[in-house]
Amino acid sequence: MTDKYKDFDDAWQEKKKEGPTFKAYGGDYELPPSPPATLVLRMNRLMKEHGAEANIPDSALLDMATKLLGEDNLDELCDKGMTVEEMADLIQWANSIYFDGKQEQGTGKQ
Repeated sequence: MTDKYKDFDDAWQEKKKEGPTFKAYGGDYELPPSPPATLVLRMNRLMKEHGAEANIPDSALLDMATKLLGEDNLDELCDKGMTVEEMADLIQWANSIYFDGKQEQGTGKQ
């Protein structure tokens, strides 16, 4: 093989690790080890459209939460009573881990 070949399947498999975990409504959940590319693209498009500090439409929050948590986990959390505000909190927390490298532990107090 030459230096012009790279097996990304092998390289990415070696990088796989556990994702960040959180507890909500009595259940433990794990996020992907890194954010899905579709989530990052969606967030960037929303920031361009609405501004970085603007309120994101509920439908966009739902789409981002589905990409982040997976449909089954999101349905489970919603069935347990998760609100749109709590969903936004979860997405914001995940963003801080993925993009700022901060992982808050404990009670969730900042």
